[in-house]
Amino acid sequence: NGIDEIRFTLGLAPGSSAVDLTKLRIIFSTPSTEPQTIVFNGAGTPSLTEFSAELDGVSLETMNQGEQVEVRFLVEPVPANTRMNIELRPAVGAALPFAKVAPTSITRTNVL
Repeated sequence: NGIDEIRFTLGLAPGSSAVDLTKLRIIFSTPSTEPQTIVFNGAGTPSLTEFSAELDGVSLETMNQGEQVEVRFLVEPVPANTRMNIELRPAVGAALPFAKVAPTSITRTNVL
């Protein structure tokens, strides 16, 4: 029916300070849905309201320099050809917005 899990990798820019992932907020929306605030889940189990952050399968609360953390969260199914807006809001520093469009053909795993 659509994309129901969002997964991406985060890393810090050279010289950046560590980021407290427990204070990171992810705002997710599509043109037909209201923005959803997604918060950290220390148990490592993503949901519609909580994201997981892992490094090599281990849940992390802080992202340090040189680490690449996999972030995962669930969404209501996003149909094909739908724009997805994601904004990362750390406790300190500027927000990072980005958008992706669901592909025309959705398969079990789609790389956007």
